[in-house]
Amino acid sequence: MLTVYFFEGLGLFMEGRFNLKSINIYYCGKEKCQSGHFYGPAIRPHYLVHFILNGKGQYHARGRIYHLKRGDAFLICPNESTYYIADEKCPWEYAWVAVGGSEVDPLLEMCNMHKNNLVYIAESRFMDGIGEEERNHRILELVDLFNENHYNEAALLGSFYNIFSYMIKKEAAENFIPREVFYKEACSYIQHNYSYDIRINDVANFIGIDRTYLYKIFMEKEKISPQQYLIQYRLHVAVNMLYDTKLTITEIALSCGFKELSSFSRLFMKHMGVSPRQFRKNMIHFQ
Repeated sequence: MLTVYFFEGLGLFMEGRFNLKSINIYYCGKEKCQSGHFYGPAIRPHYLVHFILNGKGQYHARGRIYHLKRGDAFLICPNESTYYIADEKCPWEYAWVAVGGSEVDPLLEMCNMHKNNLVYIAESRFMDGIGEEERNHRILELVDLFNENHYNEAALLGSFYNIFSYMIKKEAAENFIPREVFYKEACSYIQHNYSYDIRINDVANFIGIDRTYLYKIFMEKEKISPQQYLIQYRLHVAVNMLYDTKLTITEIALSCGFKELSSFSRLFMKHMGVSPRQFRKNMIHFQ
């Protein structure tokens, strides 16, 4: 049986639609709050997770006050009194999902959200802007899918797990993966994709960390930034091509990921002290 509710300030949500075996999605919704908008004190009969899409606010639970912002999330546990309020100057916009089932506790544990840790803080090296935008997209997709009359149950479940996959990835990386692994993965990605129009955001996103953290890793390991490493690797390949092939300078530049010959020549001169053409002449002279 489908029950439709509308609460002022909370928007439309539906209850009783899905029982996805070990995950029960009771309802979900979204709201762009006004300054100072609050809810509670109140209790809920199930887990309720709020994902902050924009803005700031406070969450009050168990005698503590949490100051939260875009990218963060907070957990309301069953039968516990809580209160939350939007910031006066930068009120938050959030989405929520109410869940139950045998898989919920283990899933929340993997995100480090549980009865002893009620908030997820996105201020870390593992949640960059790209991952945050993708997570927010999945959250809104989940809300839209849930409220469709002709729903796709597989898509709904996929969106639900995708939301938490970003959070799980962050926690797993923070707790278990050493910097050396990220460094090697980043180098490997660059060495296999240098010929394409890749950016450092692509590298960071591929290995699942923030580009700021990637920068710190390279400064620690190489004393240069990831961008400088990419440029130097491209130039390294270009040097070998100048020596070993009869490709034109333009062909070499494009093959090494430089979109314009002028930028290739400028960077080559900066790092090698001579132009690509002069470098090739010198190599021929010394053969």
